Amino acid sequence: MALFQPFRALGYVADSVPFAIQRRGKEIFVCVSVGKAWQIFNAAKLTLVFVGPQLNKRISALATKGDYTYAASGRDIIVSRRAHREGVWEGHHAAVKHLLSFGEYVVSIGEDNRMLVWQQGDYSGPVKEMEILTDFTPTALTHPDTYLNKVLLGSEEGRLQLWNISSGSLIHTFKGWGSAVRCLETTPALDVVAIGLADGRAILFNLRYDKVVATFVHDAAGGAVTALAVRSGAGEPLLVVGGISGILSVWDLEHRKLHAIIKDAHVGPVSSLYFFPEEPVLLSSGADNSLKEWIFDDPGSSPRLLRFRSGHYRPPTSVLHYGTNGRSILSAGQDRAFRVFSTIQDQQSKELSQGHVKKKARKLQKSEEELKLARVVGMAACETRERDWSNIITCHDGDHKAYVWHLAKAAQGQHVLTPPTSKEGDLPPMVTAVAMSPCGNSGLVATEAGTIDVFNMQSGLHRGSFTRPLDHDQAKERAKVAPPLSSSRALMGTLLKNELVAAAGRPAHSGRVVGLAVDHSNRIMVSGGYDGVVRVWDYKKRIVTDTIKVGCPLTHMHLHRGTALLAVALEDLRIEVYDVGAGRRVRQFSGHTDRLTCLQWASDARWLLSASMDGTLRVWDVPSARILQVMKLGTPVTSLSLSPTLDLLATTHVNQLGVNLWANRPLYLGRQLALTGGEETVDCRMPTVSDAVARRPEEGELERASAQAGGDVDEEEEGAEGVRLLEDG
Repeated sequence: MALFQPFRALGYVADSVPFAIQRRGKEIFVCVSVGKAWQIFNAAKLTLVFVGPQLNKRISALATKGDYTYAASGRDIIVSRRAHREGVWEGHHAAVKHLLSFGEYVVSIGEDNRMLVWQQGDYSGPVKEMEILTDFTPTALTHPDTYLNKVLLGSEEGRLQLWNISSGSLIHTFKGWGSAVRCLETTPALDVVAIGLADGRAILFNLRYDKVVATFVHDAAGGAVTALAVRSGAGEPLLVVGGISGILSVWDLEHRKLHAIIKDAHVGPVSSLYFFPEEPVLLSSGADNSLKEWIFDDPGSSPRLLRFRSGHYRPPTSVLHYGTNGRSILSAGQDRAFRVFSTIQDQQSKELSQGHVKKKARKLQKSEEELKLARVVGMAACETRERDWSNIITCHDGDHKAYVWHLAKAAQGQHVLTPPTSKEGDLPPMVTAVAMSPCGNSGLVATEAGTIDVFNMQSGLHRGSFTRPLDHDQAKERAKVAPPLSSSRALMGTLLKNELVAAAGRPAHSGRVVGLAVDHSNRIMVSGGYDGVVRVWDYKKRIVTDTIKVGCPLTHMHLHRGTALLAVALEDLRIEVYDVGAGRRVRQFSGHTDRLTCLQWASDARWLLSASMDGTLRVWDVPSARILQVMKLGTPVTSLSLSPTLDLLATTHVNQLGVNLWANRPLYLGRQLALTGGEETVDCRMPTVSDAVARRPEEGELERASAQAGGDVDEEEEGAEGVRLLEDG
């Protein structure tokens, strides 16, 4: 049995599969795919309503009708009623690529070039089967309004076909325009459909007269049109075209001219567009893990972003629990976004603002990503003064400065922390590590040159440096070039020239600083460097009180503030634990076979968690100096954070967009587990959005799930060699 059970995946909003719209009275709901599951949002405020069951394969198409959701997964179509799976339609010999729901029927098209018609509630098989010739490869599907029992198909070859699904016959073939059809959309005009082509053209086409009504060029460079939407009801008649580059172009159909362009509407292809009936609001989704609503305020004006839901569109690489209750998680990733996720309420998750990035991007003709700060490589936070001033500090890949953030305002702070240089005008060394004092007043910034500086978080002013004394020869050389003292200070005798030289000192480390930490009472500061040395400092006097030579370059370190136990990960893959108060090593662990990616103490100092590129997460029992469990968590873990309350473990993984949450089984079961320890690997499935929806495991829930899976291992059966968790004393 694994120590941590999959609980939930955070940060998944939508993927590249086109969404399905469902109207229920005056309310509109949007069903989106998130890998192997689907979820439904209320379009009024983009609040999450339902999460569907986890499927065996990725979803390739969606359709909805009333309480039913249809999801194409591999060769099958999974039918769910509200959030529960009800049945399966089987009949295709290859993967299903397109679904369309109209009336009481659902039409599906697969890679086997077969079009099947299904009746709602009937799971015995399709009511109609149609074979499509091999020289016609379907790429899009729609139902033209007022065309009874008719569907229109677009193809890779550029042609269109009109089929009668009642008789199962092909009615007519349209020759096309010499470019593959990528999307089809109905319009308010009778007999007219909008067609998006792979060469960047959007065409309004009259089916009755087989005639082109209008042609618009979305992308002169030839980028494919991937989504279309036509405004209905009162107001300007508009056609919105989305392409593979993420740009939205808005066309005035009355005057047949370009109305507006929305650059960087999405990062990557636009997957779906939808105009709300009788409203000037457009809904869009893209492959960048986002849903966005745009509003057209006034006739002739450009649309503006009304509301949106989004997550990381590139894998997150840093994660940190914020606060003492563990309900918020800070995350940063390769998309240069800095986000906070709520484990309680999805609506509270948001991205922290980096200023007027969108406005600057338009002015400089650049993408928003280019103007954002580089990827976060280190962060520290303190909630003590969160209402007063900035309470988060970050360092970024290849950046020479550290940045502060005000979580209460969900925005970047006004100060930038720049390490001082010996000569004015010199470029500071790159920042490699940051830390905060537990009082929230000071931020520490370390660099690749080995320097460590202290800044005031309220004012952003430099307050001093941690330096080592110069040796005799260095002091002698420094004294020759030291500036003369003012006459007043010399007369007072408060600072002699050799004291000034000593105060300048050497950098804290000879090379890159790997980590920093301050104890819970602002008494000591601990730093570790790539030079293989750990130094303990008097925090107030900023002098070295102890030096521990580890003998190998450090890659990670984490200090348990309450016990002054320091865990360090070394380049030779060993993990060592030091008592910094006594200045000696107390534990040593080994077992990882590849580079370590993260290291963290549990808040009670009994467990030490480490992850590596070998794909394992190891839980070490520090009092007994043993390995408790080796867990295989799918792809390698790039970052982890165990909540201060020990209930949830958050992890990020290679090539995954979400933040994964794992429940601490011993804590929720309320009793001790028996584990044999050792190197035997326990395979764990990854959390999904379907595991839980904005809630924590209820009392006894994990125990019931474990009993269904075969029950817990009894301690007496394991014998005396078992390692007991959460034992007293």
